[in-house]
Amino acid sequence: MCHQGVHGCTARRTTAAERRVTPTQLQEALTHQRSNGGRLGTSLVRLGILKDDDISDLLSRQYGVASVSLKDFTLDPRCFA
Repeated sequence: MCHQGVHGCTARRTTAAERRVTPTQLQEALTHQRSNGGRLGTSLVRLGILKDDDISDLLSRQYGVASVSLKDFTLDPRCFA
């Protein structure tokens, strides 16, 4: 049973099921998450285990929504004014 909230458990099961993360890497990321706070995906990226795009793809499939990379777009600077 998972005691860290629904999203953490789901992400853990999903990454493990897709075999993108070894059990040792998952444990390392969970330890990092407990020490530093934040989301499991953030810990996986900060530790260099996964890339941001990997997390986006995983969450896209998990929630059934499209993933969009802003690298593919030119943003109007006025959007940030």
